[in-house]
Amino acid sequence: MKKSFLFYLMAFFLMTVSFQNCSPQAGLQFGIDSQTAYSVYGDLPENAKIVDLQAQESVEYPSTQVVLVVDNSATMKQSQEELAERIDSLLTTLANKKVSLHIFSTSQYTSAIKNNYGTLKNGVETYVKSLADLSPSEPNAIMNAEFGPNLNPIVLNPTDSALVRQSTIDKIKKSILAMGVSGNDNESGLCGILQMAGRKPLFVNANEKVVFFVLTDEDNYAGGKHCRAEQVYNYERTQMLVYLQTQVSYSFTAQGYRDGVATAEETRPFSLMVYSVVKGSENLNGQVCHSEDEKMVQGRIKNLIGKTSGIGGVNFYFKNATLTDCHYKEIPVTYHFTKEEGLLDYCKNSYKNYSNALAYFASARTGISVNQPCLSSVQSVPRGLIRAKYYLDNATDIAPVFLSEMNESLGDKYFISVITNKEGQSCALKSGQSYGSVFQRMEKLNPAKVQTYSLCPGDEGYKTAFKRIAESISYVSQEFDIQVPDEMKIRDVLLIPKGQGTSSVQLTPDQYEFKNGKIKINAKLSDLDKLRVIIF
Repeated sequence: MKKSFLFYLMAFFLMTVSFQNCSPQAGLQFGIDSQTAYSVYGDLPENAKIVDLQAQESVEYPSTQVVLVVDNSATMKQSQEELAERIDSLLTTLANKKVSLHIFSTSQYTSAIKNNYGTLKNGVETYVKSLADLSPSEPNAIMNAEFGPNLNPIVLNPTDSALVRQSTIDKIKKSILAMGVSGNDNESGLCGILQMAGRKPLFVNANEKVVFFVLTDEDNYAGGKHCRAEQVYNYERTQMLVYLQTQVSYSFTAQGYRDGVATAEETRPFSLMVYSVVKGSENLNGQVCHSEDEKMVQGRIKNLIGKTSGIGGVNFYFKNATLTDCHYKEIPVTYHFTKEEGLLDYCKNSYKNYSNALAYFASARTGISVNQPCLSSVQSVPRGLIRAKYYLDNATDIAPVFLSEMNESLGDKYFISVITNKEGQSCALKSGQSYGSVFQRMEKLNPAKVQTYSLCPGDEGYKTAFKRIAESISYVSQEFDIQVPDEMKIRDVLLIPKGQGTSSVQLTPDQYEFKNGKIKINAKLSDLDKLRVIIF
């Protein structure tokens, strides 16, 4: 006859040794997963360990930074309205906290507030008042773009009158709806989060936590692979010239399915450009494409039919497509010479065995006329070589890189709650495509820092997310040293509240995390609470 799980837990609570072996039930075979067997049969394998920990009183945060990151792509009107309607319930849970609320969209990067200029001397950055203070011969000039606190936060203070608080809440709702739906479909909200988190001076104070709430229905965050952390350039005093290059600019209308699998067929306009000009490129600006170039464009469009392709951040399955416009466009191009090439005016002097620089460019690149003049004469200018790091740079999977960057900037002082289309669901776009996979990988890597919730159906996702946000900002996580032998892992963490004997509450996986010999408890604890960790 099977013995109940509670029976064995009560037996465990009577143990006085905080780290000991437990013997399995006689004859019990763990033919299934040991954790499942433990849950079903209430017994532990022979080498199981139990560790008892003494909690302390959790420390309350004095104030909270809440950052709303709202998707402003074309499909988000309904979701923005739902968030504005439900935001009251979140703010009510934070009524006893001072809240500084920031709002930005998934196509909006937070920006620098000041550029600092200086020089690198003996590896040390020394700054001046302005670029004009640098000598033209200074070989190691730098520019550092300084990121400051997000401007104009909306502040909710517990001491506000009911009238003032309601006015502030109305302002928050209007700001959410003001995001609109004309933003880029290639969302980059993760870049905005990283830029805000990495700002110096930090926009969070000591003993203050920040919560990011992300509302999105897309998974195009790989577009943020190169978002800047800071701009620092190492200048070389050199030369540049400007010339024109002719491109083929064309547009077409296509019928098909958004994201490849949407149930409703739609018609969308698309625009592209290409530099491979077949005909000569002299004085073509604004002219209709010649037959050779139009044939090239038609071939590119035809190659899309029957395929799903991402253009302008939109994944689209092309059933058919029709060219609507093809014309030439001249754009200015800036070319920087190397220091070794000297300071001659290469518009007038020979360059690399050609009569001038433009003749050389025309021989090496399409869309350039050999006879065109320089748009501006060669001049000595600062040439910027980026030397600072980029967030998410060259990451094949941005999920672990994002978490690493966040940890570097904010440590344990943040939590991200994501409302998104989850994999395999049909909502808003009536699609079966996988959404939010980046966030789900983050959640799997660190559930204590990232949690994802469904955009649909109903408002259950919002309720759960808001509840988790309120829990995450009310206390400081507590950390304990703990040894987990090799080949073993933590199976359960039980909270035994003070004054409740041996009764316990099983913590969920997002309420604790184990790393580098320490277990961190992300739950509100009281003095004299006990924690029991079960390892096997």
